[in-house]
Amino acid sequence: MFPKKIFKNLLLTGLLTVSLAGFAVLVDYSSRPGPVAPTPRQFPAQAFPDREKGTPTIVVAYHPKCPCTFATVRCLERLRTEFRCKPNLIAYAYRPESAPDSWIESSSTAILRKFEGTVIDPDAEASVSRQFGARVSGHVFVYDGNDKLVFSGGITPGRGHEGYCEASLQFVRSVNGATTESTQWPIFGCEINRVAEESDHE
Repeated sequence: MFPKKIFKNLLLTGLLTVSLAGFAVLVDYSSRPGPVAPTPRQFPAQAFPDREKGTPTIVVAYHPKCPCTFATVRCLERLRTEFRCKPNLIAYAYRPESAPDSWIESSSTAILRKFEGTVIDPDAEASVSRQFGARVSGHVFVYDGNDKLVFSGGITPGRGHEGYCEASLQFVRSVNGATTESTQWPIFGCEINRVAEESDHE
């Protein structure tokens, strides 16, 4: 039989190992970027025909039930104060094919509605989002005044995390016309289809 002291040390070591393993999994999950698909280099005019021409256009593809996306929306809310212009902003909100448009209402949608001039388009089965190459909720695109893609990716430092990061700074530069080079950034969020499979049964 093990002495009590040895048994206690073994137990503490085991608990510490399990805790560290769980922490490592959590860190890996929050910092693992989602998949991407090819994005149109020129803005598809049919996607948002009423936008103001000659002005940058921001596109946000999101799933309204994704908890990670709330961080993206909060970051966008903060970063808007650094814009030197009033860009077009359209948000494509996933909804199931058979669901009414009211299905997209959520905390993320409520914040987006506060942004002056924002268009929120219920996107049945994420059909339009997929045309832009969005596979992950919270994917943000910026097209300049000439409809050229200058930013694609996430604007958060990690999954569900708010705060400044190099991607968010580049996002602001893209909107302000401080760069004409197209850049791709990691997107930290839930895959739209996976969230859809879970939320469609709620």
